[in-house]
Parts: sequence; structure tokens; C-alpha cells
Amino acid sequence: MELQSSEEYQEVLVNFRRRQYARARPGFESFLSDDLVPKDQAMLRVRIVNCLFGELGDEVRTCQSGSGHPEQWNLAREHVNAYLPLLRTEDARGWYIGETRALFRELTAMAAAYERELLAYLKEVAAATAERFRPALLEALMSSFDQEATNFARPGHVVLALELGRAYLDLSRDGAEPMENRVAVRNRMAETLFFGQKGAGEQSALRAISLLDRSLEEVPDNHFATRLRQHIAAREATMLQIHRFQHDTGSRIGSIKSALDHLTRLDLPAAARHDLDVIRANLGAVDAVNDLVQEKRPAVYEEVDPARICRRVLRERGLSEQGVVVVGEPVSWEVCAGYLILALDNLLRNSIEAYTRRGNARPEVPVTLTVHYGREQIEVADQAGGIDPDLQDIFLPYVSEKEIKQSTGLGLSQARRAIVLQDGELVLAADQPADGARFVIKLPGCGEGEER
Repeated sequence: MELQSSEEYQEVLVNFRRRQYARARPGFESFLSDDLVPKDQAMLRVRIVNCLFGELGDEVRTCQSGSGHPEQWNLAREHVNAYLPLLRTEDARGWYIGETRALFRELTAMAAAYERELLAYLKEVAAATAERFRPALLEALMSSFDQEATNFARPGHVVLALELGRAYLDLSRDGAEPMENRVAVRNRMAETLFFGQKGAGEQSALRAISLLDRSLEEVPDNHFATRLRQHIAAREATMLQIHRFQHDTGSRIGSIKSALDHLTRLDLPAAARHDLDVIRANLGAVDAVNDLVQEKRPAVYEEVDPARICRRVLRERGLSEQGVVVVGEPVSWEVCAGYLILALDNLLRNSIEAYTRRGNARPEVPVTLTVHYGREQIEVADQAGGIDPDLQDIFLPYVSEKEIKQSTGLGLSQARRAIVLQDGELVLAADQPADGARFVIKLPGCGEGEER
């Protein structure tokens, strides 16, 4: 039977071209027969795999890797297993290699999504593939690796990308692929390993450097590998210095706190005791910054009067305590005082800098902190000119109206993080004043009083 001249086959092709894969697949399957010439058998196998890939749709790109063996994947494997021997037939020498290339692209994408033993399976496919079609498999594998490296929609995409990269390197060891391609894959693996994972640690950095060293062994003048290696090494050296600084600083702060505890027990004048309280408060601020940098959730919560904290922050900034307004019956809130102080201080600093930056005269009470005891909220409002409407998310790091030399744009980001880490919120108020900005700190379950 001449497959291409069959009217029934052409009808199935219409559904296929309309991307009605679930309707087209049974049609293609109905034509499978040992009586067909190898080329037609191969074409049907390719079309069936195309349909299976189309039926899975976005799931191929977004599902957890190795999460299961859906029916479509098991069928795809069967048809690929039947297709590969056809590539070794005499007739295959005249086949258009593009169809095989497309099939391998879909095969590697599905295998990455559903095959638990991915590397072992790809080795099986490579062993069964005719030599003439081997480059098509490697090209498809490289394409899947490249796409997976930036496939942020899939949980664990970094691990999967690295496995695909290792598969490519393993299957191209015999020199069938240009050295530049292998180096490019290693470089991308190093980049993905180091930058693709949040909080990549020392082991990730060492693995990335090892991959780059292999690249430089094969192509010594590869500038990308050289620069990336220098960057990773410099960053790791900086991180090591930071860790040492944190350790040394922590030890010294511990010694200072012990000395403060000793001094507190002595009979000292009131002025000296005040100075001790100031020192202790500043050490607490240092601890809070150190914990925030490490993304630590608060280990200790304490009952405090939020209005008292607001007055203290204003006082330390040299601002009038008249800026504190209380609404509702005073009640203690259980919070991480260090993080709350850090957030309020960043908001105050942001407001004061806005007055200076815009040349606005500061009123007697430049910033108002309104404590809503019953609502468990603190509003921070100023009259410094408001938020630039061109700025998108002002809470993102490095988003600022200020020039780079003036600020890093981290203040609001740090303030929000300090509140979020104690399960609260820091947002821009829905009703913004015409000549200023208003922020709202919401802390859960802090107060039980009723507002007046």
C-alpha cells in the first residue's frame, strides 16, 4: 500500500496539522503494518510520537522530573524502540534526517520529564541509533539541555539540566562532536550550577570551577570560561571573608555583651546606665542586621509596647517623638524587636533622605508613626514628595530614585524582609497622601485591644 496516496491517510494528516493530536494518533496507529515499506513504517512511528508529545503539551516542560510514567510516555518509548532499528536498514540511507532530528528533540524532552533513569535510557537510545543519525541525537540532547537550564517553570530544573549536560558529554566522548560544543556545554553547566540555584554554596562553586578547568584544558583561550572562573573564585573568596568576619564579629560582640552584663550589676550613675542601654541597643541592631543577611527567622520573640519602640527609633534618628500617634487601647505585641526596629529605621532613613534629595524643607514632625493597637499595624507617613510613579516595585533590591553613588536601593527591601521573616507584611498604603508616602507594617496576632 502506498501510504502517501491513501485518502484516509491524508484525512488523518489534516487532523495532525490542525494539532488535533488525540484524534490523529489512532488514525496513524491504524495504518501500522508489517506490509509497509520501512520508510512508511518509520514515518508513522515519528507521527505517533509527535502526537504523544503534543498531547502532553506544557506538562512536558513543567512537571516534576521523573515524576511518573504516564501512558503517553510508555507508548512513545515503544514506538521509538521500533523506530531505531529502521534507521539501520538499507532504505534509511536516503531518508530525510530532519524527521529524525525532530523526533529526537521530542524524545529527549519527554525523557527529561518522565524517565527516572534518564542517563541510562539515553545511553540505550544512543547505542541503538545508526551512526549516520547519531549527530541528530546529540544535537537534540544539546538543545534540551540548553532549554532546561533556563526552564524555571519546572521544579528542580537545575538538577535535570546538569544531568542532560552530563549525558551529552558522556555520549560525545568519542570525538564525534566538535570540541567547542563540549566546552560550551561545560561552561553552561558551570553557569547553571552556580547561578541557577538560590543560595548556591561552596560545593556548587567547586563543582563549577572543576567544569571550567576542564573547559580550559581543552580550549585554553576560552574567554568565557576564564572570566566565569575568575568571577566564581572571587565571589567565593569574598564569601569566605564574610563568614570569617561574621564569626570574628560574633565572638567579639559576645565578649562585649558579657562585659555589659557585668557592668549592669554594678552601682552606676543613671547617666552611665543610660549609656549602657544605648550600647546594648546598638549591639541588638548589629545582631538583627547579621540575622537578616543570613535570612534567619527570629529565634526569640518578646512582648513590647510598639509605641515605645517607635519613640526610640525616632529619638535615635534625632527626630521629634511627637511623631508617634497611638490609636486604640495600649497593649503589648509579641514581636522580634530587633527586626521591627530595623524595618522602622530603614523606613525613617528613606523618608529623611527623600526630604534632602528633593530639597524639601523638613517640618517639625517630618515623619509620623501611627500605632494601631487593635489593627496590629504601624503606619509610617511623611511629607517628602511621594513615590516616583515611574518606579515599579520599590521593594525590590536596587530599585531607588537615588543615584547609584548615593545608595544601593536596599533600604525598603531590607525593611520588608525584616517584617516578612516574622510572618508580617510591609506594603504601600492604598491611600497615598498627595505630598508624601505612607507605608503600613502589619504584624499578625500581636495585639488584642480595640481601637477607639
